[in-house]
Amino acid sequence: MKIKRLNLSEIKNIYRRYLVRDFPLDERRPLTRIVKYFREHRYEGFGGYGEAGELLCYAFFMRCDYTAQSKKRQRTCLFDYLAVTEKYRDAGVGSAFLRHLGQCFPRTDIMIVEVENTDYAEDEADLATKQRRMDFYLRNGMRDTGVTVRVWGVEYRIMEMALGEDWRPHTAQEIRETCEHAYRSMFPPMLYDHYILVR
Repeated sequence: MKIKRLNLSEIKNIYRRYLVRDFPLDERRPLTRIVKYFREHRYEGFGGYGEAGELLCYAFFMRCDYTAQSKKRQRTCLFDYLAVTEKYRDAGVGSAFLRHLGQCFPRTDIMIVEVENTDYAEDEADLATKQRRMDFYLRNGMRDTGVTVRVWGVEYRIMEMALGEDWRPHTAQEIRETCEHAYRSMFPPMLYDHYILVR
């Protein structure tokens, strides 16, 4: 698999061709916002491609750097989307992609991802789907931080990716601080207060 950083045109194409089918409406960020963040150098994407140049998988990220309460500059990244295209699912592509993605962020301190919270499954089928996603991340080196968030009515658990040899797990308080900054950087105060809850 070849992993490449995506330009804005490629991000738009993947969004329109794949992302709108891979994610439900309540989890899709408007493309206009993605374009805005990209042009502000706060958004980026990576694609995993096969030998014939076909898209196997993709991941979009929101950059959320900030100065922590400790006065240390935290270089942070939030997984916005991660998906394997339908044709290549259940073939180990996602695991291989995820393992290599950490190498694409050598100057990042905290990498977090929102995973649908199994505690809020609607039924057994929904629970199985959510648990399968959670197990995927755990199996590929991510850890459950214990932090949960509600974003626009959708409940998530926050997981963290290990980054490099010097990486150390962050405390729940550090992760909460990271999440709060990330969401406040994306939403105006009124929307944050009404639709975002970090626990």
